[in-house]
Amino acid sequence: MGMETMVFFNIGAVEVSARVAPAAAGDAGQRMPLMADLRHMHVIDPKTTTFFSRPTPICARRGSARARRRAATRHAIRPSAIAPAPRVSDNRH
Repeated sequence: MGMETMVFFNIGAVEVSARVAPAAAGDAGQRMPLMADLRHMHVIDPKTTTFFSRPTPICARRGSARARRRAATRHAIRPSAIAPAPRVSDNRH
């Protein structure tokens, strides 16, 4: 997959990891804002390995491309909903 940086953070008691572009991540241990694009998110239950997909909003299933884009951006996770101090792990090879 090329160069990538993994960011680890907590949502409540659950540790979550995210793959980000190297330029998007700060230094290890640095606090940083985080916003997830749910159009590119994969959620997997580690106990059952069940894959969860986000249902497409009705307005995105029918209507214009503009309506689909607006619907997609409404489902973003805001930085305030995520733990304030993610750990950054640099996995460059």
